[in-house]
Amino acid sequence: MIFDRIENLPKYFSSGLWEQAYQFALQSLKDPQIQNGEVKIAGEDLFARINSYPTKSEDLCIVEAHVQYIDIHFMIEGEEIVFIHPKSELKAKTEYDQASDYTFYEAPKDYALSFKLTPGHFAVIFPDEAHKTQVQAGQCPAQNKKIVFKLKI
Repeated sequence: MIFDRIENLPKYFSSGLWEQAYQFALQSLKDPQIQNGEVKIAGEDLFARINSYPTKSEDLCIVEAHVQYIDIHFMIEGEEIVFIHPKSELKAKTEYDQASDYTFYEAPKDYALSFKLTPGHFAVIFPDEAHKTQVQAGQCPAQNKKIVFKLKI
């Protein structure tokens, strides 16, 4: 897992599909009115899902992990808490759905890591890392707009 400011993404990855995701994220900062939906950047190898949603209490959010894709979460508006835990230490709640590339997991008693994702920050979440997102950061839900890049392994 990597958590940092978007301008630092090239320090970790600076070529190919990573560069395309970075340029798309920078462009979205210039156009916060970017429409919700899925944008194919490099076919099935790299695409972006842009979503607006209200955050929820932690007990209403799900723990998931992927096999085929790395997630790059990039917040445009709002804020949320993200929880991370090694998926090898969790019990699956569902079978792996290959078409959607996810398995849902039971939440651990304590997560290995948590952080607040805010505008201008990104998080790279690898397939061995289960994650819970969309968790409200304060007492009240926030209205978020976020891009989740899906980068095929």
